[in-house]
Amino acid sequence: RNLKAVIVYAGGNDGQALRLREQEIPEEIRKDPRKRRQAEWIQWNDAARWSAVYEARVRSFINALCAGGVRRVLVLLPTEGENRHWTERMERIQSLQASATQGTQCGRVIDPRGVRLKEGATMDGIHLSRSGAQAVWEHIKEAILNALRN
Repeated sequence: RNLKAVIVYAGGNDGQALRLREQEIPEEIRKDPRKRRQAEWIQWNDAARWSAVYEARVRSFINALCAGGVRRVLVLLPTEGENRHWTERMERIQSLQASATQGTQCGRVIDPRGVRLKEGATMDGIHLSRSGAQAVWEHIKEAILNALRN
């Protein structure tokens, strides 16, 4: 209950359709099975709706951790990798996670953007190799240590 901090590193697989939770589907649509099937999912390309739901979920998750007694939630934004298509998706996710975190009770953003990944820093253009993870750590370690000290 008295955790000093939780580090959250999520989002790498989030660039896809979102299935709405029951309470996220408008009441009038829930009653009509045909409309419901069409409304249950928000496609990635529906950027405005997708972004609003995603950001609200991130903010809610962080606030729940704060309310549960965590003093600081450090949200480590997902890294971009070397795959351009994937990087474009991560840029939206990073932006939304940063915005959502800044609007919370105890969340702090740990931002790996700007780290220069060298050739071989990922295993497949997306997932970090050991050297890639080390490069990211060197870029963010002071921010994490400072957040834990305060």
